[in-house]
Amino acid sequence: MRMAPGVKDNKVWTALFALALLFGAVRLAAALGDLYIDEVWSLYFARSPWSEIFLIRHDNNHLLNTLYMRALGDSVFFLNGAPVFLSYRLLSIISGTLSLVVLGYIGLQRGRLEAFTLVTLAGLSYPLVLYSSEARGYAPAVFFALLAFVLAGRWLKERSWPILILFWISTLLGMLSHFSFVYAFAGIAAWSFFQGLGQKDIKGALLINSVPLLVVALLYLFFIRGLNIGGGEETKIWQTALDAAASVSGIPGSGYISLALGALFTIVFVSAGIASLRKSGQDQWIFLLTAILIAPVAVMLLTTPEFSHFRYFLVSFPFFYILIAAALSRAFRASSIGKAFYAGFMLFFAVSNLYMTGKLIQGGRGDYFKAVQFISENTPGQTAVVGSDHAFRNRMMLLYYSKFLPEGKGIAYAPSGQWPANGPDWIVRHNIDPAAAPKQSIKDEGVEYALAASYPYSGSSGWAWHLYQRAGKIY
Repeated sequence: MRMAPGVKDNKVWTALFALALLFGAVRLAAALGDLYIDEVWSLYFARSPWSEIFLIRHDNNHLLNTLYMRALGDSVFFLNGAPVFLSYRLLSIISGTLSLVVLGYIGLQRGRLEAFTLVTLAGLSYPLVLYSSEARGYAPAVFFALLAFVLAGRWLKERSWPILILFWISTLLGMLSHFSFVYAFAGIAAWSFFQGLGQKDIKGALLINSVPLLVVALLYLFFIRGLNIGGGEETKIWQTALDAAASVSGIPGSGYISLALGALFTIVFVSAGIASLRKSGQDQWIFLLTAILIAPVAVMLLTTPEFSHFRYFLVSFPFFYILIAAALSRAFRASSIGKAFYAGFMLFFAVSNLYMTGKLIQGGRGDYFKAVQFISENTPGQTAVVGSDHAFRNRMMLLYYSKFLPEGKGIAYAPSGQWPANGPDWIVRHNIDPAAAPKQSIKDEGVEYALAASYPYSGSSGWAWHLYQRAGKIY
């Protein structure tokens, strides 16, 4: 990588750090709410002994994150009588913020404009904000993917053993963060072998990829193979790919127009960004094309997952922003029309992503503790008997948050088919559609229930809860 003006400029770096910290504060604000089910699920895994964590073959067991939670133990603290779970999300918040710093460095290899454009795009990106503010492995995987990309570039140029060892460590931690890190590793492998063929140095390509290949093989054999899938909404692969294209491009909505625009933006920016890199004589385009398109598509076609989500492509998102920054910066320098396009796209991207981030900060991932507290406070006696419309999802959340109720108060979950003769005291219904209006009353197993309270969410991770209290009428 060539050193562009600004790489060693302290004022430029001060400004980039300030920008990264600003977007880090946004991630912190988005992390202040309740844990949702996947995070709570991870906490249950983290209760296992250290040696058994690697034996839990489950797609929600993001190993590095689970180990981090295991090290923290019970670190919940209370503020104004409510539990605060921020410590569990610190690994993701810090990883997400440091990723912006690494992106600033990557951008400065081409110029100041590229650096500030890149950090702004990734800093605003709603998908990156979302997963940099919850206790899962996606944000660390993104950070280690970016770090591995930088270190691989340094090693391909300098052939330094310390750099190589740091690269191997970053790939190990990346793979332990989330297996989707393999997209970045595939890009590095393609890049290194492409360069090795050009320079007739295949041994060098084999060396840099040797340890990561071993890590991938061992992790696949002893963890990924036979992985239990936690479930979710069934989605076609092509729908997930289009959803990822729309999300990374900042296109709001999930209709056909949004998906089509997302696909169009992705094609245009990938093509323009790669053309810009190739014109400047850089071979990083091999990595970017592989990490963004070839590797994800290949993995999805080979595995044909029953359940998929755009977050499975999140590791590729910051590399897509590298191409957008390259294309936009080139357009900005080319003409006045290019400057207008640059300004228009950045404004559109900012408004779209800030709107979604604002909803996340305001609505969170659900108000589960407040709901449990409401049930407890409005139930005579010590224990509230609660049923629900989904045994696994609601039971886990009800029992987890009931731990934080005052001493002497609690919740007993009544599975369907095992309800008391006159029904449970409460029924909890959940909904992933944030705009869905709950019914004012329901009948279940001959008992009438009235809507007592609703607790919405932002529409991203989590769900809304609607609480129905027994009305006293039995049919």
